[in-house]
Amino acid sequence: MKRARASRKCVSRVAWGALAWGAVLQLGCAGGGPVIRVTNGHVLAGRYIAPTAYEAFLRGALSEAKGDLAHALAEYEAAAAYDPNEPEIWTRVGSIRCRIEGRGPHESSDFATALSLDEHYEPAVMARRACEGTDASGATAGSTDEERRRLEGLTLLHGNRLEAWEELAIWGATHGDVALAVRGMIAVARRAPDRRLALGQAAASLAGRGYLVEARQLAGALLDTEGDRNSGGNGTAVAALPLVARLALDEAVLGRDVRRLYARSARAHLGLEVAAGRAWCAGDVGLARELILPTVKAAPTNLAARLVYEGISGRASSRLLPPPLTALDTAPLPAEVALPFARDLLLTEGADAAMRVLALGGGTVIPPGDARMTPIAVELAIAGVLRADALPPDARIELAARRGVAPAPSEVIDPSVDARHKLFGLALLRPADAATLYEARRLEGACASDPLVAAAAAKVSIARGEPVSSCARAGLEVAAPADPIAASVLLDVEARGSPAAAVDHARQRLAALARTAVERARASE
Repeated sequence: MKRARASRKCVSRVAWGALAWGAVLQLGCAGGGPVIRVTNGHVLAGRYIAPTAYEAFLRGALSEAKGDLAHALAEYEAAAAYDPNEPEIWTRVGSIRCRIEGRGPHESSDFATALSLDEHYEPAVMARRACEGTDASGATAGSTDEERRRLEGLTLLHGNRLEAWEELAIWGATHGDVALAVRGMIAVARRAPDRRLALGQAAASLAGRGYLVEARQLAGALLDTEGDRNSGGNGTAVAALPLVARLALDEAVLGRDVRRLYARSARAHLGLEVAAGRAWCAGDVGLARELILPTVKAAPTNLAARLVYEGISGRASSRLLPPPLTALDTAPLPAEVALPFARDLLLTEGADAAMRVLALGGGTVIPPGDARMTPIAVELAIAGVLRADALPPDARIELAARRGVAPAPSEVIDPSVDARHKLFGLALLRPADAATLYEARRLEGACASDPLVAAAAAKVSIARGEPVSSCARAGLEVAAPADPIAASVLLDVEARGSPAAAVDHARQRLAALARTAVERARASE
């Protein structure tokens, strides 16, 4: 009972928006357990440390991760008062004091105390050497890798402690190490059901920042947690978040994991036609057929399942649709079914047939922030099958770019627009502004993996007369063969003095994807 009350008293809320991606996690305090021992990345067993000392140590580590050195020093000193026989605590005290005050007798005494407790404790030796090389500003160079190893070691040694994983996640978030942060968040999700909803919001935010791989990993892990209400308690289940559920399905689609696709579809209350539709949109027709065929056999009147099955078989036809007079009585089709089927009908029967699909059941809802479905919706809008005002704001920003016009400022600042589309919209409206540059730098870690972030970064560099970064160029080159926005911006990049052969190649790639008048004109310049 005392332990439970103490835990409740020291629970704090850490804003992931200030640290990383906008989700809010509830961080609890620590209990008992040994403290870390790391030497050259190897974890060694340590002795028991009192809960009060560990809690102060953890608060110090979190403050250090946020850059609040004064508070970190106070917490580490409190930890040392609770447990004066732990060399790691004294090492942290000396390191922080050195960063604040520079080299002096106090920090030397701290390191000496640490080494008197364990003369072979390498982190203390390394920290003392780093302090001796500290520059006038008090910043210790080359310490990031060592700190990462130390935190990884802490996690391995204290794998049963929630706080160790929390510290790992926060350190990764504040240092731009997204993979490490997600590793920590997945472990937190497995140990703390009441934090899963916030972690689901973090997964959606990660996707919105361009880290789709990591967002899908986190979303998949969240949906795989046990319990029908996998947010813990009676709150909203993570699986009820539309984008998170679809990220989890995409992760299983890319891994061709049929078992997980069945389980995640059931947990999110999404029919297998949604999972099969996403496999179809990802180009995996074989997986889509494997997923949807049992439903078609068991329920031949299931329109969504039938459309998926006939569509992936190359037999998309308006004859499969209900008569116009009964269409409004039909259940709305999921976007994962309606959009690819309408896309195929557009090619074989024209715009009118494609519009009939999207009008079934009162119209198809386009999910905002869905990187898998948005490009298809934009293509249909370009062809006149979808009205622009039927698109969510993020899709309208992409549509404006492809039509060669500026997006409406109200769309760029819309609260539903994710970070990558906000950046891209700013790059279209005001590429040389300081605010746009700030957003570009904030998301630059995703420029190699997300074509929209890469395109925005390139536009900002071009507008400011600066060289386009190798990261942005690499992101554009990878995406250009299949992404018309990336192909168009890459042409802008190549036109800045690249050899004529490179410019011609960029034009050819854009010509293969061009659907708007502006794209065709640029490809034929």
